[in-house]
Amino acid sequence: MGVAAEHASKAYLASISPVLLAPAMPTTDDLLVLSGNGERASKQISDIRTAAGETAAARVAELLGRPGAASGSTRMLREARNGITHLGMWDREADPKEILASGIGYINEILDELSKEREGFWGDHAALSRLILEEAEAEIVLRYEEKVRNAARDFEEKVSGLTREQRSRTIASLEALPVSGHGPVSAAARCPACGSLGVAGGRDRRDGSGSWFDPRHFGCRVCDLALDGFELDLAGFTGRPLDGAGDTPGG
Repeated sequence: MGVAAEHASKAYLASISPVLLAPAMPTTDDLLVLSGNGERASKQISDIRTAAGETAAARVAELLGRPGAASGSTRMLREARNGITHLGMWDREADPKEILASGIGYINEILDELSKEREGFWGDHAALSRLILEEAEAEIVLRYEEKVRNAARDFEEKVSGLTREQRSRTIASLEALPVSGHGPVSAAARCPACGSLGVAGGRDRRDGSGSWFDPRHFGCRVCDLALDGFELDLAGFTGRPLDGAGDTPGG
């Protein structure tokens, strides 16, 4: 699935211009061949390098008008693919159905952009791809909603019986507690369960549209809500620009 998603990305890029397949740091030969001037290159087309899967996905997201979105729902798929390819292992805690669903949804979106029939691409697996996507999406939404609901209930129990001033002091003291880091970049983010300020940890990514926050985890000390993976998409924490210290993804 990881290879299929990467090839779908490159098919979309090539449909616009083969030059978009160039790696992040292309050689002159790479550019000559991809721009249709292969006769002036010292390499054959089979010898050139093309963009890495992550770079290709970022370019697709930018062309579709959603810079930064490529880091969200397809990140687990890329990491699983890279782990299996290069290390022979992957995160066993990741839900295989979610990983497959991320690839199916991504490829379907590209097929629509290319005006290609989904059934023609998936072939004998068309019905299965629809089933995996539907079941995974339903399970993710249900799990996310239950987490938020339970955290909101715990928050209300924690502050029930307090005066407004006591409640404010309690929330402020809990917000000040550190949250375990999940990457070199962290940003304040509004909690979807209790409305307090939690911390989204991850890293920043840069493309032609600027700097984008790629969260890996969200934690709220006030209600103890913790979100990962696709739950971050549902909370609205992915694909947000980072323009300064006051940014609050999801808020």
